[in-house]
Amino acid sequence: MASGINPKKVVDLLIIFSGSVRIEGVHPLQFGFFRRKLRAQRRYGLPVLNPIVFYPWRALDFVRTAARWFALVRRYRRILADVMADPASHTYADEALRAHAGQDEADHFIEMFADKIPATHGAPARLASSLAAASLLRVRAGGGVGADLALGAAQQSPDIGAVHDP
Repeated sequence: MASGINPKKVVDLLIIFSGSVRIEGVHPLQFGFFRRKLRAQRRYGLPVLNPIVFYPWRALDFVRTAARWFALVRRYRRILADVMADPASHTYADEALRAHAGQDEADHFIEMFADKIPATHGAPARLASSLAAASLLRVRAGGGVGADLALGAAQQSPDIGAVHDP
């Protein structure tokens, strides 16, 4: 509701995507409301089932599947009704729903997890983390001249921790 998307449409998609896997056992994009199961269409090598066995089984399978779909729809719609009835749901906002102003605005998510983001092409600039990585590089290299060269290159390289525009 806070994002402006119709919540009923979201719930309907959640029902289809979760129910197709749980109830029907198929991928959500292969889902259909009515599955056509014919007695004569069997896998290669399997015998065609007797009509006295197949049709009662198919009727029971249809009723059981319909009951599971009904229970899932009722459960999700009850959750939707609870959310819609909550007065705080109309004004709720968090970081994911906050409008992003663009390139110039700082992204707090990246600031919080900057130490866990590897030094790659689009990584945010951070001086302390690159120096810590350089000292770790020295420790892994075992000290010595080679480690000092690696450390010097890491400290002098403009690419470490810099943000590049493509």
